[in-house]
Amino acid sequence: MNNKVFTAILLLSFSLIWIGCWNEKTKPDLTISQVEEAQLQVPIERFESDLFKTNAQNLDSSFQALKQKYGSFFDIYTQKILAIPFQDSLSFKQTLLSFIQDPDMKDVTRDIQKNFPNMEETEDDLEKAFKYYKHYFPDSTLPRIITMNSGFNYAVVTTDSALVIGLDMYLGDSYQYYSLLGFPKYKTACMNKTYLSTDLVSAWSSTIFEEPPTSNTVLGKMIYQGKLLYLLDAFLPDKADELKIKYTKEQLEWCVKNEKQIWESLLNRKLLYSNKMEEMAKLVNDAPFTAGFSRESPGRIGRWVGWQIIRKYMKKHPEINFQQLMKEGDYDKIFRESNYKPI
Repeated sequence: MNNKVFTAILLLSFSLIWIGCWNEKTKPDLTISQVEEAQLQVPIERFESDLFKTNAQNLDSSFQALKQKYGSFFDIYTQKILAIPFQDSLSFKQTLLSFIQDPDMKDVTRDIQKNFPNMEETEDDLEKAFKYYKHYFPDSTLPRIITMNSGFNYAVVTTDSALVIGLDMYLGDSYQYYSLLGFPKYKTACMNKTYLSTDLVSAWSSTIFEEPPTSNTVLGKMIYQGKLLYLLDAFLPDKADELKIKYTKEQLEWCVKNEKQIWESLLNRKLLYSNKMEEMAKLVNDAPFTAGFSRESPGRIGRWVGWQIIRKYMKKHPEINFQQLMKEGDYDKIFRESNYKPI
């Protein structure tokens, strides 16, 4: 894997009975008791706390201590996340100090500390997730987990060895700075701690299993995204489907209720094998709703459809393990052998 930075996240009674039955029939049963019993610790390091304790009177030793503790992440944070150009040592240090002493950033960091006095809940979730990750991919290595104040630039950043959380992007949908910065409501609806674990695991999965060149059609994009969601089924089996795909319960219910119509629309518009970037973007990128469908629809319908195709495929092929699934690049084959035909 290349050493690069990824962003993951800049998301009636009869019907409810129906969705419950649908989940029961298609959601995989991947809970493994031995995995739950395995011993694994995933400590989370608080970079933003250390950074904002910088001694302005002794910048050299303060920044050197940060670099020694956090290694290459210090350079990634300053040069790529905050985009501070390294012209010379003095200007670099003064620019970073200005960020640390900025009243708004100090205010945000205080809010981070208030909302996240500890990371125990997230640590518990990640420990469970990485137990499953190691079970299904035993040769894998675990990332270092670090938190930060990203300056409202990134929710999650991954490198080849670290998974980094921008806690400033999870302070609640009504957080004052989000409206001041003009974040759309469909984005801020998912900018709270409820989505931390699923966002982190999703970001790490997309880094480990990078999108292959064969996903160059609408069908390919949908199935690749479906694979990533299926990994959430595996790594976070106790999390609700709406959290994994970042839908409300009503939005998920809408997809289930209209699954046949969604599929027929994709077929009638001959979209499955389209390689037009705009068509792919409409179906898999974040949006308040999916273009070409009712405004009641959630965004990213293509990801949801891809998820159902992968679930159907894996249910039909229990002999296929996760490593084989993620290596399989023939998306047309996956589609054909899934026999996905919603009725």
